[in-house]
Order: sequence, then C-alpha cells, then structure tokens
Amino acid sequence: ADDRVTWKLSSLDPGAQQKLSVKLIPSRRGEIELSSKVRFTGQTAGKFVVSEPMIGVTVEGPEKVLIGEPVAHVIKIANTGTGTARDVTLEALIPQGLKHPRGERLLMEIGSLEAGEVREVRLALAAIEGGDQKIKLAAESSNSLRKLETVNLMVAAPSLALKLDGPGLRYKGRQGVYTLHVENDGTAVSENVRLRHRLPNGFEFVKAGSNGKYDAQSRVIDWFLGEMKPGDKQEISVELVAVNFGNFTHEVAVVSEQG
Repeated sequence: ADDRVTWKLSSLDPGAQQKLSVKLIPSRRGEIELSSKVRFTGQTAGKFVVSEPMIGVTVEGPEKVLIGEPVAHVIKIANTGTGTARDVTLEALIPQGLKHPRGERLLMEIGSLEAGEVREVRLALAAIEGGDQKIKLAAESSNSLRKLETVNLMVAAPSLALKLDGPGLRYKGRQGVYTLHVENDGTAVSENVRLRHRLPNGFEFVKAGSNGKYDAQSRVIDWFLGEMKPGDKQEISVELVAVNFGNFTHEVAVVSEQG
C-alpha cells in the first residue's frame, strides 16, 4: 500500500517465531520513524438445534358399506417432525348420510405429541343414507400446526324397481300378455329377490314364464329371482285370459332379503 506493508499469517504455533524482512529506499534526509503492529483475531463456533414439529393424519377403515351398517374408522395422528406438537386437537365434520351420537361436529382433545409419537382415535358411525359421503378431518396444535384430511365413503343402498306392461282393455274371452320388468336400480346387491303377481277376479291364469308358480287358491303367481346385482334387469311374461266384465287391478310386488 502507499505507506504500509501488510502480511497475513494464517497460524503461529506456541513458542514459534517468523522473521519478515523489508528493504527500503530513503527519499529524504533526517530521521525516519518506522513502526510495526501485530493484530490477532480470535474466533469461536457454536451449534444449536432447530426442531420443527409436524402433524400427519392417516385413516384406516372401509371405503364402501351397506346402508344401515355400522362404520368404524381408526384415525392416526402422528408427529412426523423433530419437535413437540403441543395441545393437539382433532375436529371431525360428519356428513348427513352418516350419524354419530354426539352430532355432526366432533372435537377431540389429543394432547401434546412428542417427535415420532402416534395416537389413535376410533370414530364409530352409522350409515343412514346412500351415496358418496365425505368425512372432513382437521388436526391442529397450539404452535400453529394444521393438517386437513378427507375420508371418502360410499354407502351402498339396495333398491328395486318394478314395472308392469300390458293391455289396458281386453274383451271377455280374449287372452292378454302382461310383462313384469324388475330392475336393481340401487348400488348394492339384492339377495333372495321374490316377485309376486296377484290376479284380479276378472282374469284366469294361462301360463307364466321363468318358472313362475301359480297358486289357484290365493290367485298368486310366485317367482324366485335370487340374487340381483346393481344394474341387473329381468323381464317376465304372464299370459292371462279375461273372464268377467268390469274394471280390475293387477297387484305386483317385488321384495328382497334386505327388505
């Protein structure tokens, strides 16, 4: 530099010395004063740990149930971080298609979770309506942690549809063919399905398709259709003959094991 020379010595062991030589050219007469300074900078280092709590929510349980059946889910709240999650709470919003004795909004105290700790909550519900149901979960802690989770549940509801086609006018002595249309229009299997057709007094039985059995005393034709899966359809024909004048009503009914 203009008026100084600087050296940087990285280290100097205890008891050691190092000689530095400087060669100068004087530019004027008289006394010339020289000075030298040695500076030492000390350093220190430290470590500190930063911990971060994290909340995770997982749900174990069925994805599909039949209407009227109980539904049980196990909710696991875990601290997947490295710090303590304090004062954790779990809130559950229950949809209309499911029922809990404590209502539609549940608030559960979980407490503090240490790093790696997992706690379980059992959520017992009843399926009361068919269709897609969504359970909304929210886990929160006092140190500003929040985790949302949604549980999708399909509630299958059995349902049967029945339709009767046939002539609305018959002349006495003329035969008529009536067709019964049975369909499982629900989302669940219907088992032990039975179909019945009660003949009015103005008609007599001729024959029935699909192995229908006719009881002359009760004037009822019975069919056993067995299991019908969602979307299954059956068409069954009945041949009758008109024997009396007047207005008559055909009564048909289909019923399954699920009621």
